Amino acid sequence: SEDGIVPKDAIIDLVENHLGTVSGKTLTLGSTYLGYLTDGKKAIALMKGWTVAGVNMPNVTVGTDTTTLTSDTSVTSCIMQVNDTNYKTRLDEVYAGYPNTTSVFLYGDGTCTNLSSMFNCNTANNPNYNPNYKAKIKEIYFIKGGFTQPITLSTAFTGVTSGKNALEYVDFGGNTLDNIGYAFQACIYLKTVDMTGVTLTHTSLHSLFINCYELEDIIGFEQLDISQIRTWQCTFQNCKKL
Repeated sequence: SEDGIVPKDAIIDLVENHLGTVSGKTLTLGSTYLGYLTDGKKAIALMKGWTVAGVNMPNVTVGTDTTTLTSDTSVTSCIMQVNDTNYKTRLDEVYAGYPNTTSVFLYGDGTCTNLSSMFNCNTANNPNYNPNYKAKIKEIYFIKGGFTQPITLSTAFTGVTSGKNALEYVDFGGNTLDNIGYAFQACIYLKTVDMTGVTLTHTSLHSLFINCYELEDIIGFEQLDISQIRTWQCTFQNCKKL
């Protein structure tokens, strides 16, 4: 601009569309420009391998040896790369290093298609399962552009309630979703789901939000292409605040 100030939209466009994937490089924006970015935008840069000056959001990749993580209680937001084999155990491993994490940002390894029952785990399929970790999660973000293939999320968040669960907000980041039946079943504290820009590839929304008593807003739902949806059974059952 003429006054030398870079517009907010230009900073966001830089991060979303023009940062390449790197290793060992730092993005320094300064406090003003950094303030233009939501945590979701910062996560895009971190996902691409950048260190963002002034941001304390560890990026735990598929290749990270989580047994070497030293407990850091100052971290409240963490980025996790997942694939079809590690997704049920990764959260517990990450929480061992960052026990005060309340916001989780997810992206895939390029092959990831299945996150079914990701948070609906138990000791049978995850020996490190600790329900207290999942009870701390308030926000889950799927990083924009973080998944290159449709993601199956059937029962992904079911069982994240247990009377303690704090999950209130989920943002799908405009990614493409496959089977999401029962994804939020009985997420009793869930208030907002952002589906802006999402593409649906499955034909059923069976029990998607069933018993989400506190759900107040599904952002972007009115813009979804639902022409192929054939099953709506119990999709919004007992959503008393919608």
